[in-house]
Amino acid sequence: MPPSYNVYEDRCPARQVLDRLADKWALLILARLQNE
Repeated sequence: MPPSYNVYEDRCPARQVLDRLADKWALLILARLQNE
């Protein structure tokens, strides 16, 4: 049985991926808003 993960726990590997994606999108949104 594969281990179960909880994205609300600091040690969850998926949380690191989600943090990277959120940072990338935040920068893109801020850059877009700055140009308006």
